[in-house]
Amino acid sequence: MIKLIVWDLDGVLWEKSLGEDNQTGVINTKALEFIKRSERVGVAHSICSKNNFEQAKHTLEALGVWDLFVFPTIDYSPKGPAVKRVIESFQLRESNVLFVDDNEININEIKYFCPNINVSIDTSFMDTFDMPTGSSRTEQYRILEAKSFDKSNIDFLKDSHIKICITNFNNCILFYDRIFELVNRSNQLNFSKTRFEDLSSTNMPYANFQNKQNYAVFVWDKYGYYGLVGYFAADEQDPPSTCISDFVFSCRILDMGIEQYCSNYITDNLPYNFNIRLPKKDISHIEFIDYASAQSVIHGEELCFTSDNPKITLIAGCLGLPIWATCESNHIMEVRSFANAIANWYYNWGKNTTFAKLIAISIMHELNSYIANIEDPMYDLNIDLYREKIEVFINQLDKQFLLIFPEKLIASEIGKYDEEVYNLWLSYAKKSNVEIVKIPINHHLDHSHFNRAGLSYIGTCIHHWAKNKL
Repeated sequence: MIKLIVWDLDGVLWEKSLGEDNQTGVINTKALEFIKRSERVGVAHSICSKNNFEQAKHTLEALGVWDLFVFPTIDYSPKGPAVKRVIESFQLRESNVLFVDDNEININEIKYFCPNINVSIDTSFMDTFDMPTGSSRTEQYRILEAKSFDKSNIDFLKDSHIKICITNFNNCILFYDRIFELVNRSNQLNFSKTRFEDLSSTNMPYANFQNKQNYAVFVWDKYGYYGLVGYFAADEQDPPSTCISDFVFSCRILDMGIEQYCSNYITDNLPYNFNIRLPKKDISHIEFIDYASAQSVIHGEELCFTSDNPKITLIAGCLGLPIWATCESNHIMEVRSFANAIANWYYNWGKNTTFAKLIAISIMHELNSYIANIEDPMYDLNIDLYREKIEVFINQLDKQFLLIFPEKLIASEIGKYDEEVYNLWLSYAKKSNVEIVKIPINHHLDHSHFNRAGLSYIGTCIHHWAKNKL
C-alpha cells in the first residue's frame, strides 16, 4: 500500500523548468487534483526537486497545494540521499513510498539508494492508483516535521511532555474503524503480525473484537495530538494464563517509548502474560492520563459518549455505545445501564436518579443488563417484581419513551423469561407516552444483537423520533 508519494516538480506538476524563467508553462491540473483527493483519504505527499526553494514554494502556494506537502526537499543536492532522508523522516518503509520523476537518471539514482521504493516516470499511475479509505494524515506528519528541527534524545522527549491514554475494552467499539485501519496498515510496529478480516458486509461485523479484551492507545504532546496510535488485545479465556494476541502501533510514535510503556502497563496492571520482546527504553518521560480526563483532548475520529446537556437517555446494554456512535443526535445523548438506573429509581423513588426528557430502551438488552446484576448465573427472575418496577418507571416518570424491539424472537435463542419480558414491554405500546420501533429480521444476529446496518437503523430511528419530540 502506498502511504507516501514524493514528487518531482518540473516536467511533472508543470511543463517547464521553473528555474529558467520563473514560468511553469502548462500546469498538470489532473495531478494537483489527485494530490488533493488522495491527501484527504490518508496519502501523504512530499517533494524532491532541484529548484530554488522560495521560487517553488511561491508557485505551489499560488496553486493552493503548498500546505499538502510535508518534509519538502527543494534544493540542488543529489536526489538519491535526499529521498532516503525524506522516507526516514516519515518513518515509513521504502515499499510504502512512490517516487515520481520524468527523468530516468533520477529514478535510477533513487533506486540505488532506496532499492525497495516504487517509481513512476510519469503520472499515468494515477489512473489505477489504489486509494485508501482513511482520512488526512498531513497534520500528524507535520508534528514529525516540527520535531525534526529539535534535538532527539531523552532530554528532548522529557521536554515534549508526552501524554498517553489507554481505554478499557468497553470503549473500543467506538473506535473500531480506526483500529481496523491501524491493524491492517501497520507493518513496522505490528509486533504481533496480526491482521483483521474485513467483515463489514457480514452479519458479524465486529467479530475481530469478539471474545477479546480490547484496549486502544491515544498519545499527544506539546507538538500536537497524534490520535489513536496503538491497539492491544488478549483472547478472553482464563486471564491469568492468557497472552496478548494483538500488539500494534502506528509508526508516527516511533522512538517515543509508547510500545514499551504499554508493555509495562500490561505487566503491571492487567492479568495477561506479555510474551513479546521489546528493546529496553527509558519511559519516565511519559505521563498517563485516565480516559475520563482525556476526553477533552481525544476528538475527531475518537468520540465522547456522554453529553453535557443530554436530551435523550439511551439504555441499550452493550449496544449502547455503537448505537450512540451511529446516531446523528449523539451530541445530546447519554448512555446508561438500565439495570442500575431502574433499580436506583425504584428503590430510591427517584431521589438519586434523573433522566433526560426522552428515553430510548433496547428491550432485550435491558433484560440482559438487568440479569447481569443478579449474582446467581442460574438466575430466577421475579417477573412480578420486574413488572412492578417497569410500571413504576413508565407511569411515574413524566417522560417520552421509545421502545426498541427485535422484529421477532428467534426460537433457538429464547431464554427462560424472554417471551414474558418481550410481551410485557410490548403491552406498553398503547400508552400515550410510549412509541415502539421493531428492527427487521435481516438486521438480527440474535434477538438481542444486531449487525452494523441494524445499529445504524436504530440510530436513525432514535434521531427522527427525537427530532419530532424536541
